[in-house]
Amino acid sequence: GLSYFLLLLVIVGIVVVSVFEMRDVSSLSSRLQTLRAPTTVASAEMLTEVNRSFASLRGWMILGQPKFKNERTASWKKMEAALAKMEKLSESWTNPKTVKRLAVIKKKLVQFKKGQQEVEAIANTPENLPALQLLL
Repeated sequence: GLSYFLLLLVIVGIVVVSVFEMRDVSSLSSRLQTLRAPTTVASAEMLTEVNRSFASLRGWMILGQPKFKNERTASWKKMEAALAKMEKLSESWTNPKTVKRLAVIKKKLVQFKKGQQEVEAIANTPENLPALQLLL
């Protein structure tokens, strides 16, 4: 009888430990679905739009077609939407380093946008090509 009691006690102990572990797994899974995955998706969207804005600016600089300016504007709207998603998600972030990195990214994006606007403004103008400026 004692051996059956000890066996039952071991089984109960395993069940209790399993229940607590399942709660942890459920909590981690929920956090992954509601916070980490959307953050990853938003940051990937932002990176994609940064690359698109570079490509559009390059197209504008080389070809001078207005469609590239429109594409760059659209990329910035999508980039800003992704940044807004990340800011909303950052309210639930637990790592302070990650929150600081987002603040740095926001500052860098402002500088990046300003730089792209300056390049866009001078591209395809006489100021862009010193030799042409001298000729004129």
